[in-house]
Parts: sequence; C-alpha cells; structure tokens
Amino acid sequence: MEEGPEVPVQHGDVVKTGPRGEARPGGSFQAVVVVVGPDPMLARSHARLAALGAAGIQVVMVPAHGSAAGRAVAALWRMAGVRPAEVLLVDDCEDGCPIDAGVTRTTLAQAPPILAELVRSRGRGALPAVPDDAAWTIEILGAEPDQERVRDSWLTIADGVIGTVGSPLCAYPAARRDVIAANAYVGRGPTTDLLRVPDWTRLAGTLLADRPVRRVLDLRTGLQHHILTSTLGELQAVALACRTTPGVAGLRAIGPGARAPGWPPRTWAGRASSLGR
Repeated sequence: MEEGPEVPVQHGDVVKTGPRGEARPGGSFQAVVVVVGPDPMLARSHARLAALGAAGIQVVMVPAHGSAAGRAVAALWRMAGVRPAEVLLVDDCEDGCPIDAGVTRTTLAQAPPILAELVRSRGRGALPAVPDDAAWTIEILGAEPDQERVRDSWLTIADGVIGTVGSPLCAYPAARRDVIAANAYVGRGPTTDLLRVPDWTRLAGTLLADRPVRRVLDLRTGLQHHILTSTLGELQAVALACRTTPGVAGLRAIGPGARAPGWPPRTWAGRASSLGR
C-alpha cells in the first residue's frame, strides 16, 4: 500500500496519512492529553473527544501553562499504567513545553483526523501495542523445548481463581498448556494435584518453531502478548485474566493463523458450515 505524506509531529511515533488522505497513527495510543487554549478548533473537536472516551481511550484536558501536560502524562503512567509512548499530546505549544520522552505531539489543526482514526482502529478491534519497556515486561523469544516449562511459568496470568501459563497459543509438544483452579484438587494422598480446567487459549494449527516466536507479559497491565506463526499462518494475540471479575478471561487474536480449534469448518452436503469457527 502506498504511503501518503507525513503529518508533522515533534517526536515519537510518526503519524502518516494513507492513500485516500485518512490519518492513521504509527503507534497504539491509550490516552490523549489535550492542552486547552483559546484556539476555537478545540471546541469543534469536543465530539471527537467524547468518541474517544466511548472507545475506551482516556482523555485528559489540562490548562495551557506551566508543566501541566507533563504532570498529566506522569499521572497516567503512575495511576493508570499508560506509558508515555502510548500518549498523544494535542497542543500548539511553540516554546518547547516540557514533556516526557516518547510522547507523540501533534497540533490542534492536525488532531481531528488522527483522533477519528483512533476511534476507527478501536472499532476494528486493533490490538494494544506490544510494550518494549524492559523494566516492566518479561519477554521470551524463540521456542526452546527444554526450557518451555520454565518459560511458560514466567508468563502466567492469574486472577486469584484461575491461573493460565503462557504457553504458545497453538499446538506445541513441549507446552504444558496448564489452566489451574485455585483451592480445587483431584486425587488422594500422594497423587493429589491441582485441578486442571479447560484450556481457553488454544488456537488451531501447530507452532512453527523455526519461525520467530515472541511472548511478552506486561507487568503493568497484566496483558500477555503473543506473536507467532502456525501451520495456518501468522498471528498476533493478547490474553488477559480479569482481576475484578475472577474466572473471566479474554483472548483476541488477529491474522491468518487466528483460527479457533475445529478449523476448517465442518461441512454438510458439500457446503461449508459455520460450526467449529
């Protein structure tokens, strides 16, 4: 796809426009900090700001003086786990307002199409960006059968009731794929073991261990990121365990390899069925 001209930003992820002129961010923003000033364009963007909130993107409005924007970015990181690289700053500061490194900055004039694309990307089910902060992540690269039992335990996500190890999402002989319930046991005496419950992370296909495999556990948000290739194709996925509602978990996968177990669909009378999808 042909790239369009770049929209000016001061630093951080580059924001570009597509061939039809639509703006699209080069990164995945989780929050937007708007510096409130006298520019009338801000009033016209209020509807877009409301749409951001409805799409789950945090919106913070700060006064146009001092270090308010910098304090807002720091508060988002400290209280909500939103990294500076996941913040879009919208303002027309011409005197170099102090701001954290990694924050993407754009102007009020350029903001509306970018904000609109953020809402559209959420509507398309875009995945959160894989974090690259070594201080707050555990990253596993490649597939090593002899080390898998250690590696998948490092990537475990749990909600206080159900714990799920971070095995690759498709078939892999070295993977344990354990999903364990707390305070529930099977067997008696020396054979007692924790109860295993159905594996909710299993996708169709078999892992191609000779292709790049990347698993990242975000210690700040609790998200478990997967990037791999199976016999059905490449896929990227995010898994989570809901701490506020124990027992509830979620998995979203995109890409050609993102197929549920039972793929391809079963057929009846020579026609494809949606069963098994």
